[in-house]
Amino acid sequence: MNKQRKQLFFSEGIHSPFPKESILIYEPFWQLGIVCNKEDQMKRLESLLGVESSREERNFVQKRLISQKQAVKDALDKGEVVAWVGPSAAEELAFMELAQTLPSTENLVLRIISGPLQLRERAPELVKQLTEYAPFTKKEWSAFLPVFSEMETEKLAERIEPFVYKMRSENYFDAELLVRLSKNGKPMRPAKLLGEMYAKRPDFPVPFFRKRIKFLIETGIIERVGNEISVHSKVQPSGDHDRE
Repeated sequence: MNKQRKQLFFSEGIHSPFPKESILIYEPFWQLGIVCNKEDQMKRLESLLGVESSREERNFVQKRLISQKQAVKDALDKGEVVAWVGPSAAEELAFMELAQTLPSTENLVLRIISGPLQLRERAPELVKQLTEYAPFTKKEWSAFLPVFSEMETEKLAERIEPFVYKMRSENYFDAELLVRLSKNGKPMRPAKLLGEMYAKRPDFPVPFFRKRIKFLIETGIIERVGNEISVHSKVQPSGDHDRE
């Protein structure tokens, strides 16, 4: 009897060519900050994304993540799990966590997909074509995979290259927001700025950048001009991104 094979993705938005019953999802959003305490993790996500959730909603999200992780564990007990990891800190960190914390990972293989497109941006037929490339076995991926527990906590993870990150503070990308807004040369609609930032840094969801723009407006660094926004005339944007 052949062992079952499951396909593991780390984003809900994947356009998968595989049967629904063969798909596993695990999406813990570690790129927004690794937090050990589940309740604190939910509060951090709410703060970064500018949303408010009830305790019931937090419990639902926590239980869903626990259920997703248990489903991966159960699948590994029964057969092979192919983990799909695209050019994304979110996906890489999620795989790193499972690789370290699951009790048995002998049947966990890793399929690394290079950019520029994120996995969720690929049509099903393009995802299917990627099965032609052999995945990494545990012996292979364990030779280069960083240790998840050694990652700095409660920081944004900026992906520099595969499985290499710089950990950033919450306000780190404010300077890039201001430079982009300033270089426009005239007031810009917030939606356009959000689109540009997400296109450049797809690991961070649009609500994160929306929250940062709101903060910069509230602190007087960005000003509203009708339905558009611009950098306040007294502010000199800096392109320096080597600071913390």
